[in-house]
Amino acid sequence: GLSTGFVSAGLQPVWALDIDPASTITYKHNHKGTQKVKVYCGDAGEILKPNNNKLPQINIDVLCGGPPCQGFSNANRQRLSDDPRNNLYKIFLDTLQSTSAKYAVLENVPGMKKAAPSIINEFNEIGFKAQLYEVEACDYGLPQRRKRLFVIAKKITNKIEDVAFFVKFKEVLNTLKIACTSSISEAISDLPEINAKN
Repeated sequence: GLSTGFVSAGLQPVWALDIDPASTITYKHNHKGTQKVKVYCGDAGEILKPNNNKLPQINIDVLCGGPPCQGFSNANRQRLSDDPRNNLYKIFLDTLQSTSAKYAVLENVPGMKKAAPSIINEFNEIGFKAQLYEVEACDYGLPQRRKRLFVIAKKITNKIEDVAFFVKFKEVLNTLKIACTSSISEAISDLPEINAKN
């Protein structure tokens, strides 16, 4: 989903990774037109180790990801960014710091908002200004009521540019909002029927 949005906006994915083989197969199937993208299947902690040379050494503009972070779940009473189960979040930050990315997009559960001060500080420590945005999926045309949290980060340049970026981002986010009118039927009724195999 993240890559599809970026492709629609005119960007070119260069690499993607997931630990689940079925997810990487699905990714490749849905991004057949993006031949330059390298898709890795495996543990992000291993693939993204510094100096492992597994990923293409290429300049990127944006790093995006949706690492599962059980420590931020609403079911967890102590939602802290240093929860040991948030290892993939830490790997995301380490990867961002080691790339040429000027921007970062991190998608997660709304519960992550509880650790907002810590998250913003951690991005700041590696040279990025970050803001959190909670969005409702149906406000943007999806036939589903589902809240998600996005951390949008920009490499710090100067105060005027940094402030202007987030002002513009918020304007665009509001401009793209639509009424929650799409139904499941409208979204998928044209797809062929399938029979479950198990």
